[in-house]
Amino acid sequence: MIYISTRYFIIMDSDLEKLKKAKDIIIDKLDKKYKLKVNTKKTKIVSCREGFSFLGYVFKVIDKRIVIKIKRSNLDKIKKRVKEVRYLLDNNKISHNRAFCSIMTYSNCYKYASNIKVLKLIDRYFYHEK
Repeated sequence: MIYISTRYFIIMDSDLEKLKKAKDIIIDKLDKKYKLKVNTKKTKIVSCREGFSFLGYVFKVIDKRIVIKIKRSNLDKIKKRVKEVRYLLDNNKISHNRAFCSIMTYSNCYKYASNIKVLKLIDRYFYHEK
């Protein structure tokens, strides 16, 4: 599986040698054709069983399936922001519309992983905690 964005590559394969060759080819191509330098400190080959963190998600392979979870630190940030929005709404610092839009952003942001944890945070700290 290959994921490519404007700045990042994720290439997954069970063959370590194939991954090393792909890495060398990509680095060479980016340098020679596009004059782009690869940050070697951020370029890694890791085991999918151990997992890796990327753009707010943790990726792991378990029983030949890719499992994508939201990073714990991101959940903590969401919790803090949800509580902040609730406080601002309760003290009439923001409108209901603005609060709702801010909260719904989080429920829709994490669509690549099971966002049940995000929805539970919103439910607990926005709708039920006073």
